Amino acid sequence: MIAPNEQSTVPGYDILQRWLFVGIVSICLALATNPSEAGAQEDKSAPAAPSVIVAEVVARDVTPTFEQAGRVEATDVVDLRARVLT
Repeated sequence: MIAPNEQSTVPGYDILQRWLFVGIVSICLALATNPSEAGAQEDKSAPAAPSVIVAEVVARDVTPTFEQAGRVEATDVVDLRARVLT
């Protein structure tokens, strides 16, 4: 094995080692799970689909509203006075 601080003398050795590890793990997982047996168990124990009620979609205009619970007060008061110029 290569020490953590040393560089490999073979270019691409680290990438080859990673792909080899991924390949071995993939093969082990494929052999550990047998798809033919797993599929047979799922088919036997699969429950029937439940019946559902379906409603038609109705298109209509909706008025946007805003509701707020609580009180609303102004923090500042302003007096508006008309000035008449003669």
